[in-house]
Amino acid sequence: LAISIGAQRQRYPGARRIPSQVYVDLAAWRRFEIHGAGPLKVVEARLGIQNLLDHSPPIVAEPDDLGYSPYGDPRRRRFELMLLAKF
Repeated sequence: LAISIGAQRQRYPGARRIPSQVYVDLAAWRRFEIHGAGPLKVVEARLGIQNLLDHSPPIVAEPDDLGYSPYGDPRRRRFELMLLAKF
């Protein structure tokens, strides 16, 4: 059973265009050189904040899409912390 694009749009109303989006990410890192701590030479600490302003991605009402803009993240604001050690 073939359904035309027009019939699909009536059933799943959505726009042909995704509205403009702006997301602000923040990243910082610090490197520490360790002297006299055995084999441990360097420790790096990295902190990242994705979607600092906590914006939701636009909703896309298409049956074949994810339900939200693929350029955004439905998890909204998220924090990442990474510690690296070099021996």
